[in-house]
Amino acid sequence: MGKKMRLILVILLCTLVMGNEVLANNIDENNFTYEDNRANEIDLLLGEKYSFKDFEHVVKKLYPEVTLNLIDEIKLIHVELPAYVGIEDFIYNDDIEPFIEAHGKLPELSVPQSPLANIDIDKLAGTRIDQRQKRLSNEELFDTLAWHVDEITNNRKSLDISKGEGTQIAIIDSGVDINHPFLKDRINIEKSQSYVTEDSSINDCNGHGTEVAGIIGQIAPEAEMTIYRVIDAETGESEWTIEALIQAVNDGNHIINMSLGTYKCEDIESELLTIEAFERAIEYADTKGSLVVASAGNKAIDLDQYYETEHIKHLPGGIDKAITVSAINEDSIASYSNYGSNIDFCAPGGDIVYVEGLLDLNQWIYCLYPTNMDNGLSSLGVPQGYTFNCGTSLAAPAVTACFADILSYQLKNEQDVDKNSMVEIIIDGARDLGVTGRDVYYGYGVIDIYAALTSLQ
Repeated sequence: MGKKMRLILVILLCTLVMGNEVLANNIDENNFTYEDNRANEIDLLLGEKYSFKDFEHVVKKLYPEVTLNLIDEIKLIHVELPAYVGIEDFIYNDDIEPFIEAHGKLPELSVPQSPLANIDIDKLAGTRIDQRQKRLSNEELFDTLAWHVDEITNNRKSLDISKGEGTQIAIIDSGVDINHPFLKDRINIEKSQSYVTEDSSINDCNGHGTEVAGIIGQIAPEAEMTIYRVIDAETGESEWTIEALIQAVNDGNHIINMSLGTYKCEDIESELLTIEAFERAIEYADTKGSLVVASAGNKAIDLDQYYETEHIKHLPGGIDKAITVSAINEDSIASYSNYGSNIDFCAPGGDIVYVEGLLDLNQWIYCLYPTNMDNGLSSLGVPQGYTFNCGTSLAAPAVTACFADILSYQLKNEQDVDKNSMVEIIIDGARDLGVTGRDVYYGYGVIDIYAALTSLQ
């Protein structure tokens, strides 16, 4: 279905206030921030050769009141010290220091609101919807406007072959609107859980997780999604994210979507802790057969050069054993998308495009949005429960759903299932963009689910 059949929605740009750079910064849902409000707490990684029991025995003998919380699979320990014990005294104690490979404080994380939140609704242009579209239900309109689905499924042909049945997908994000009509019966409520302190609900009060789930639901509609909520309205903890990743693996999820990320410098000891903790968690997922798909980030930077000059890594997308996804729009790298040698695949993520000074939402992706949150677009005819957004966060779940469709077909047809072979199948089906072969912008190319599936028939 061509773009002429899609909603034509144009936003007036207040050019003196906003520009491409501002919007690009605002859509960076892959930026973690940290505030030191845990003065007498420390996180640490044990050396691989040491056991937690031995460490605990030494610590409790010296400091009986210390609280130790362990993520056993990667030997990550959160330490809460009593007021009379200084952090440096603890870390550099002669009996304790040999156990510790890295230490620091895992940072808080945040997922900013959609860029639309920064635009005055009074300055938005009206919508123009053709008569046929006006007669559509909300879900039918959601389907009609899904140009991003058409581009990677050969106009939905792949959905005639596989819809993700029998696969389990973990979404580590801000939760989800379980009452959204589109998501009902697609979520495993029993296994889903929240890591947000003092809030056991998986309800999405940010919007980001619901957007991600909607993309997966469009491309792998029969896959089962399990939600691991690690972000509240604005912030969360990296420790929650790592815990959720480990639990998602232990719950048997085949594919884990992480449309999140952080930038950390390996020369700073406290940040090295975060790098190594994520590396251990991704390694654990790999050894257990779970595939982690991560977004590349939205800073429009060359991640290789960033690492070379600043020794800063993007996590988890910069970890070798994660599948990292950049965003494209109309077969070109999106203006905000990070790039580098870590990119494996690309997928549609929309882009920030201006036409005669106007911001054109035709180039953005029409997404789900929590039904209990005001999308701020009702005066433009956009129904509650839906919105527009763009970013690598929306490209990653498209690739996640692609893997689910491939795996589903293999399981249904009793083919040998191997994580590495699935990657090769998608590589073979991918449509090459840019220079011939793998490159830093598009990886192996834009995913083509139909081509990948037909190669298996």
